[in-house]
Amino acid sequence: PLLEARCVRCHGARKQEGGLRLDLRRAALAGGDNGPAIVPRSPAKSPLVRRVESSADDRMPPSGKPLDERERRILKE
Repeated sequence: PLLEARCVRCHGARKQEGGLRLDLRRAALAGGDNGPAIVPRSPAKSPLVRRVESSADDRMPPSGKPLDERERRILKE
C-alpha cells in the first residue's frame, strides 16, 4: 500500500521513471536504469531507502511532502 500510494504514479505500469517499476515485486527487485533499487534484507544498502531519506535534490518523491518517519520505517521493514 505504501509504494502504491506514494511511488507507483511515477514507477508503475503506465510510467517507469528511470526505468524503475515498483508495482511488481520482480520488477522492483530487478531495479531500473541505475541498477537495483532494493537490496533485500539490507535497507541501509538499498538506494530506494537512501532516496526517500535524502534531503538533497535526489529525494523521492521529488515533489510533495516527503515520506514521514512511519512511512520510512514501513519501507525499511
